[in-house]
Amino acid sequence: SDLIATFPCRARSSRLRPWPGRRRLLLSRHANGKLLREAMALARAKGPRGRADRAFSKLVRARGACERCGRTEFLQTAHILPRRYSAVRTDLSNALCLDARCHRYFTDHPVEWTLWLEQYIGLAEYLRIKEKAIASGKFGKPFWEAEAKRLEHLVKEMEVA
Repeated sequence: SDLIATFPCRARSSRLRPWPGRRRLLLSRHANGKLLREAMALARAKGPRGRADRAFSKLVRARGACERCGRTEFLQTAHILPRRYSAVRTDLSNALCLDARCHRYFTDHPVEWTLWLEQYIGLAEYLRIKEKAIASGKFGKPFWEAEAKRLEHLVKEMEVA
């Protein structure tokens, strides 16, 4: 059956659309059982940065369990610092594997997120990641192409092992 999904996108003019920043896509459920969230992720990410994001997410979710509660279902990649910081966007030390419930909880409770992070990774590691993010600038397409290849190679090695 087909599914209709609405999710954020960049709109040129918010005056032209009743719900600015939203778009609707018709997504087909494939025979191999692709879920809606996977199809949406594929629809969102384009180009080499998108390829790098997808490979990175596979590597993080391959940890196999939520790092907070231990659940093994509905795993997601949670970034310690936001993805807008290119220097740490695909840094494995900047990501945790959380299930959807824990990820949503921490998104809605940033103070608890910070307290838990201090206990889980330590303040020194958090500050190291933060320094790396702040010290670096933006990265262009050549960087993302190389990063996508590097991460895709790591995914292939992981799948073979």
